[in-house]
Amino acid sequence: MTSVKNDCNELPKVLVVDDREANVLAIQRVLEGLDCHIVKAFSGEEALNQILKHDYAVILMDVQMPGMDGFEVAGLIRSHRESASTPIIFVTAINKEDRYIQEGYAVGAVDYLFKPLDPAALISKVDVFLSLYRQRFELQMAMTELNATKDALLASNQRLSDFSHTVAHDLRNPLNAITGFARVLSKNLPEDADKKVMDCVQRIRSSSERMNQMITGILQHAGQQAIEAVTFESVDLNQIVKDVESTLHFELIKTNGKIIYSDLPVIDADFTHMWQMFANLISNSLKYRRKGVDSVVNITAENKTKEGVVRLVISDNGLGFSDEDAKIIFDKFSRLNDGDAVEDSYGIGLSTVFQIVESHRGVISAVGRVDQGADFIVELPLAQEKKSAKSVLVESRRVS
Repeated sequence: MTSVKNDCNELPKVLVVDDREANVLAIQRVLEGLDCHIVKAFSGEEALNQILKHDYAVILMDVQMPGMDGFEVAGLIRSHRESASTPIIFVTAINKEDRYIQEGYAVGAVDYLFKPLDPAALISKVDVFLSLYRQRFELQMAMTELNATKDALLASNQRLSDFSHTVAHDLRNPLNAITGFARVLSKNLPEDADKKVMDCVQRIRSSSERMNQMITGILQHAGQQAIEAVTFESVDLNQIVKDVESTLHFELIKTNGKIIYSDLPVIDADFTHMWQMFANLISNSLKYRRKGVDSVVNITAENKTKEGVVRLVISDNGLGFSDEDAKIIFDKFSRLNDGDAVEDSYGIGLSTVFQIVESHRGVISAVGRVDQGADFIVELPLAQEKKSAKSVLVESRRVS
């Protein structure tokens, strides 16, 4: 769509090009009843100069002019990107032969008017293009307003995303601690403990678990359509995994699980997204563990310096999955046959991981071994363009 250079408070402009002033004035008098502003040019060169200054609803141009004729001017107007779609009507007293008319259409004319002009026909044709111009202008204004609304929604979603992260960090972690300690108390109370004490411990445990479920639901609902900007900085992946390990402390105790890692690199990444990626992958391994087998998550890293990437492998000894399941494992809301899984899955954690890796210009794949475990292979650039940002749809916050 050609951009509109005229101010929204100005009348649409009509460019009249003729080397004879009397002809220009005659057209101006005919069109004076229309809501438009007439711009006059008395040569092809002057017309081109006016084209650079304003946007026009229509151009009325004489064919026969000294120096540069109307056909040449039309060709140059069409070659200029901003005026390429401006409608041109040729006005001529001669050259009524078909070959001249065809030449006019070939260089971009939309119509022909022959002198002496029929005022009614002139008014009718120009009025059509004025109407089209106004519609185009109104559409462009509507698109501008739509973009402004979109930007406001994106900003609102960003605030929602920030709030979700705050909730996850400030509420969920201590809540997990409360739940964990309640479980420990419940298991270690003597058999002859006071019934009221046992009842209180059970109430603490059930209430904290219910609140944790509520927070999970809120975060998933709030984050399902949130758009978050990726901000790249130097991130120590060892610190990320250590933080995730601390957050999942009681999950690890419950599953008698452990995370093995060392010598992970420092890369350019979004800190929060890296947290989400590792938290989802590790939490997924703990969920899909085998009964009677202690969960082990092993994280290794290989720096491919020549390629400028790090290859991370997150392996577990859980239930694993088939080659067919590997094809859909990153699809949104996909859930594998989790009949043996200890906990429910919402089916969006690995989809979130996939999009996070993609937003970091990386790739991820998965290899499953049924009843033996799974490997998630993530390749990420060691360095990103500083201060760059890209939007990624993040459908869950923290651990799904």
